[in-house]
Amino acid sequence: MIILGLDPGLGTTGWGVIRADGNRLSHVANGQIKTDPSMALPVDSPRCTTL
Repeated sequence: MIILGLDPGLGTTGWGVIRADGNRLSHVANGQIKTDPSMALPVDSPRCTTL
């Protein structure tokens, strides 16, 4: 099984991928997705109003 983990954030979202084989876990990949902090938040987004 391959598992994707996400750590959401406004300026930086972290992600990681691990592989589970029985009770063994192994690192596959990880990284960050960075956004421009000077950009406005999409407050008119339907997703934002639902949350």
